[in-house]
Formats: sequence, structure tokens, C-alpha cells
Amino acid sequence: MSAATPPSPEDEARAWDQIVADLSGQIDFDAATSSLQVNDAPTPDAFIDALLEPGELESDTYHPPEPPPLPRPRDVAARFAWAGAIGGPLLLIVATLLSLGTFISGLGVIAFIAGFIALIARMDHSSADDRPDGGAVV
Repeated sequence: MSAATPPSPEDEARAWDQIVADLSGQIDFDAATSSLQVNDAPTPDAFIDALLEPGELESDTYHPPEPPPLPRPRDVAARFAWAGAIGGPLLLIVATLLSLGTFISGLGVIAFIAGFIALIARMDHSSADDRPDGGAVV
């Protein structure tokens, strides 16, 4: 096997110019390269043109629907449990920042623990095996 001779810098520059011209759609062939095939420009697609027209779409961004409001506890015991679970740590922070003493801090800790235990105790403890649909919720 004989090694191929490297192309001259002029041939290489001409080849790069043809590549750039081919990518930009402006091809000028001289007599030496007239044997190359040129692909015609693709015909416009009406569907893609309709998608690209501005003003067709109402908005370019997605706006999700408003989420439903958070459910409120219906009975008094659930309200006190949530108040203890959320208010206990807040009371503890306020008591610590204002140096109100250990008694108020202790009330915050007890309120949190009692509220947390009440919320866990009131949870629905049925497993997915107890439901006829196997737990699938759509």
C-alpha cells in the first residue's frame, strides 16, 4: 500500500469553502467540481409553518391551574393537634429568643409532642391490602 499524498493547501481551502457554501445554501461549482450532486431545498411544510407563525398560540408559557385550597380540620381535637404541632416549635423559638424562661419553653415542647402524637393517633391506619382496589388512587 502506498501512502496517499496529502492535499495541497489550496485544495483544502477550496474544499472548506465548498462545505461552507453547501451549508449556507450558496453553492458555486466550477468546472472541476461539476460532477457533484446538489440537493434541492426541501418543500415547505404547512403544518410546521402554522406552528412557527407568531400569534397562533395564546401563550408561550405554561400556566398551571390554581391548586385546591388546603383542607381545614373539621373537629376541635384535630385543630388543637395541628395548633400544638405547629405552635409548639414557634412558642419554643419565641421563648428562646426573648429569654422567657424554661417554663414557657417546656410548654412549647410539650405542645409539640402532644400535637404530633394526636395527629399520628388520628391517622387512617388501614393498609392498601384492606381496600378493594389494592391502594391505587387515580
